Amino acid sequence: MSTNSRDGTVCMHTLVSLCALKNLSIELPYNFPLELIDEIISWNENDFSFLYSVSLVSKTWRAAALRYLFKLASFLCKHDFVRWRQIGASLPHVAQYVRTVMVDLGTLRTLRHRAKSLPTGFIARTYDLSNDSALLTSALDFTFPKDSEFDVIIPIMRNAKKLIWTTPSAEDGFDPTAANVTRFLQSFPNITHLYYLSLNLFRPEVQAHYMSFFHNLRKCSFTSWKSTQSAHVYVFSGHPRIDVSKLEKIWCEECEPGSLDWLVDDVLHYSPSRIRKIGWEYGDPPFSPNNFARLLLMAHETLEELCFRPPWSTDDMEDYEAPPFNLTILPVLRILSFKVLHISEEGLSIMLWLDSIFAVFPSCPCLQRLEFIFHVTESRDIDDLFASRLLDWNSLLEVRFPSLKVIEFEMLMTLSDDFDAAERKRVETIVRQSTEMVNCDKFVMRWT
Repeated sequence: MSTNSRDGTVCMHTLVSLCALKNLSIELPYNFPLELIDEIISWNENDFSFLYSVSLVSKTWRAAALRYLFKLASFLCKHDFVRWRQIGASLPHVAQYVRTVMVDLGTLRTLRHRAKSLPTGFIARTYDLSNDSALLTSALDFTFPKDSEFDVIIPIMRNAKKLIWTTPSAEDGFDPTAANVTRFLQSFPNITHLYYLSLNLFRPEVQAHYMSFFHNLRKCSFTSWKSTQSAHVYVFSGHPRIDVSKLEKIWCEECEPGSLDWLVDDVLHYSPSRIRKIGWEYGDPPFSPNNFARLLLMAHETLEELCFRPPWSTDDMEDYEAPPFNLTILPVLRILSFKVLHISEEGLSIMLWLDSIFAVFPSCPCLQRLEFIFHVTESRDIDDLFASRLLDWNSLLEVRFPSLKVIEFEMLMTLSDDFDAAERKRVETIVRQSTEMVNCDKFVMRWT
């Protein structure tokens, strides 16, 4: 049966569907072509129970399933370190299949939450979640192994590209300067995407120390960063050798104001990067105005996409200090987005914020797309926002963005009968009239 033929493809898809059905016993042939076996397994790559089952069929099926069974290496408790030591000792080639590493040494609540992002059946097969007390015993110790007990040398995972790292708590005895932490992070030498979740924030020098392990970074995502810092001071031997010259993207979510200033002060200051995309969509500005201006100055020659939003609360917006941009032009910026702008009773404050930004924002001769995403609750809020005409759209866009081709307004609606088809058309007319003199090829308005 050929996987390239129409009949073969239909048969293969039917077989895959049957295999995916629960409570259905099916005997899989041993002599399938390798490409067909790979296709069947890839269709079920996130079903851990299925992968485990087919790995027991034969050596051929086992070899094909291993690539997906071990694509994720998770470290949720001390038991996982021991398990990977055993895997490295008995099946050293398995480490080459790991593509994503997850480190989250948290509580039972964290484990249950993380179960949503793990392959189907992984948690159930690895841990007994039916007994909460069992998860709280020393057999599943949710702490990083101490240096004195860290005889667990895990295999080098050279093909791992993504690291999801939740910073352990100092209160749990985690010491970021310890040799065991260094050996552990050195097991992933080719990480390109660092997804960094920090609920227990260490001091800036600790964060810079972490970044020094990853010399191939291209993307950094930061979530839930706090402005407060631990009082515990760690002493490092010399300044870490930081190399983030390949970094292209910085993305932030749900961070507190100024919580990522260390990234500018202690990382990018020592290792310039060719950053192409910077943005945050939810939460407050993670950089102070001064450091945001410094960040754009560092990236201005390569920055192609920029997305940011105002402070979360209206009170912070009224006291907002526009970044002191120390440059007059972003020569290659092509997409500029403002997300998510809440326009209920504070609609005019948002326009004043936009006006303060545009007043000092560098010109962008290559800008082709300008996006605004508004969160609206009532249509009259949009009326007030655009009827105020606080912004001179035509003058602003023609002078600063002469190459603009698309201006897009997206309205995120709260569920309400206020936005029927006729009302949407009326609101769209108001927005178009407010920006009717804008010189761009395409005007887009979307409702979501």
